[in-house]
Amino acid sequence: MATERTPWGQRALYVLAWPVTAALSLVVLVLWREAILDVLTLAGAHSGRWDRQTLDAVDRVMILAMAMVGVGAFIGLEYYMRRGLAKGRFVQRLILVVGAEVGLALAALAIQALV
Repeated sequence: MATERTPWGQRALYVLAWPVTAALSLVVLVLWREAILDVLTLAGAHSGRWDRQTLDAVDRVMILAMAMVGVGAFIGLEYYMRRGLAKGRFVQRLILVVGAEVGLALAALAIQALV
């Protein structure tokens, strides 16, 4: 049974891409946190029901939830890219992952701009 070796260039790109995509994921989470807080602040200001303590509590719960989502995303993205490396489709998967992260970041920025 012959096993096919991964080209060293793709393996080096994988090693470099993992921290970059992880950092980009953190940026996306921070941008979405800010966008959600902007929407909640605007909604609370119009309704008059939410005070600063309520928004602080929501922010803390959101940080905890986004930390769990972030860990899951890091693990899922690493697995997805590692499987792409094994199948010889790493570059395509890297482009897809970075494109999705950039799209999510732009969507969060658009929400912040509208609010």
